[in-house]
Amino acid sequence: MLNVEKKDADFITPNFKTKVSRKARFKIKWKTIQWLMDYKKDAIETLVRKYDDIIEKYKKDRNKTITKIEFHHLMGSIGLGGEKTVVDKLFYVLDDDGSGDIDYRELIMGLELFHESPFE
Repeated sequence: MLNVEKKDADFITPNFKTKVSRKARFKIKWKTIQWLMDYKKDAIETLVRKYDDIIEKYKKDRNKTITKIEFHHLMGSIGLGGEKTVVDKLFYVLDDDGSGDIDYRELIMGLELFHESPFE
């Protein structure tokens, strides 16, 4: 029988990071990218179409980081706000260092991954 009192403490991000090897995190990230490319191609195409708008918004202050909440607002402004699962997966992919924020370098590198996508 399930213990409904017990919290899912094992799935809190800091705990999750310490229990999963770097190689496994890399594999999970690539599986996430593959899922996005296979099942959410329309969202990725929207992201690519709005690439310049996204970069322009953050180019002025390259030291600024984007929190998960700000990222959700940003994705909403380009028409992806209604797809929370997609936005969460995109945030996971773009947050390369797992800090919980996306810095300018991570944003550029991640968007370039989809912009110059060889997955077609």
